[in-house]
Amino acid sequence: MIKALDGYVCVEVFAEDDMPSFEKYGVESMPTMMFITTEGREIGRFGAFKPPADFVRALSECVSSSDNIEKGKKLLAGDPKNAEGLYLLALGYLYQKGRSDSVIENIEKLKKLDVNKDNKVFICRGLKILSKIKKEAFSEALLKIVEIDPENESGETIHALYMLGILKRTNSEQMKGFFEKLRKLDPDDKHGYDDDMAFAEALIPYYKKDYKKTIKNLKDFMDKYKNSELASKALLQIASCWYRAKEKDKCIEELDRLLKQYPDSGEAGSAKALLKRLKK
Repeated sequence: MIKALDGYVCVEVFAEDDMPSFEKYGVESMPTMMFITTEGREIGRFGAFKPPADFVRALSECVSSSDNIEKGKKLLAGDPKNAEGLYLLALGYLYQKGRSDSVIENIEKLKKLDVNKDNKVFICRGLKILSKIKKEAFSEALLKIVEIDPENESGETIHALYMLGILKRTNSEQMKGFFEKLRKLDPDDKHGYDDDMAFAEALIPYYKKDYKKTIKNLKDFMDKYKNSELASKALLQIASCWYRAKEKDKCIEELDRLLKQYPDSGEAGSAKALLKRLKK
């Protein structure tokens, strides 16, 4: 169990087993992670599965949401244009049910502030939140981060460049342009995006339906990044390429390999489903 959960009691609830609880707390989608006091008071929630590092960060922000809101209000009482205060309000409301309008309202105020040394970090953090909760603002918010913080002083530009590259994955030149900027900012891969970018670049021929070239790229990727968490995804993608190339036996071979080497991976379920279809 994640050490960050020490002091918490974890309870898994399914709608078919306890619909009254779902209705009581207004759960509209699954998964929803909620934090509730022993008195039954909700202190925060977030959705979607997250990798361990992102989960721990979201957990900390979630349980601190009320404190962040109060701290933000105090800072803004002294200065209505306080960048940290506006960011803390947005961050706090992010984990409160039905407060997305308040999140966006405070980030819009952040965007209007002068981009000076003191404000830059909080503006970029706010833009990152906006990119996650407002789909139509996704690209614009990330591009703004890169524009106002080209040297990654906020720590958010690296992530923005990666996401912009992925967004342009069907346009190889634009994707490589964003990745090149990322690599210059992080030549030692301290942020851990190197294998993610290499995996995305390996898939470039896939969008042109050059499946044989994609397979070669992915095998080269697996040779270079033997310990990457993306290895199981690469195998599933190789199998998918063989499937699209109408090479049934080779597809089955790669799916069997995936299940043997990565039986507990997130891709195992998809591999089993495709195998079942192929072996009918």
